[in-house]
Amino acid sequence: MKAFKFRLQRALRFSLVRENQKKAQIAAGLQRIGFLERYLTQLEKKAATALALSAASFHSLEAEAHRQSIVPALEERRRMESLLAEEKDFMATRQLELKRLSQRRRSLESLSEKHRGIFVVERSRAEQKTIDDAFNLNRNREMKSK
Repeated sequence: MKAFKFRLQRALRFSLVRENQKKAQIAAGLQRIGFLERYLTQLEKKAATALALSAASFHSLEAEAHRQSIVPALEERRRMESLLAEEKDFMATRQLELKRLSQRRRSLESLSEKHRGIFVVERSRAEQKTIDDAFNLNRNREMKSK
């Protein structure tokens, strides 16, 4: 007997590959988000340290130098916050795409299982028909010989 072959097997494989690619993109995005969050924490600490040193400094030039180092850190912080927000938006989009791809893959797998079940039933009917035909042929021979 012939083996089961799902007509949409290539589409199922392609769907699985795309889903895995999207998962890899999400993992890379999560790494970028983690990096940006850690970098923001470092910038906040740097600004807080510079502010504390500025307040603790008795020399006005030294205090002014510490205050001047705060401005670039705050500008960098604002830039990183906008990058972080952008990355989180992209992450939400990727997650929705992954959900859609997963649903497509599951529907193809479900369709494959349904077709496999139909194939098994048809194959067992064909086997049973072959057995019945052989039995009837044998019975007819016995009746003719009596």
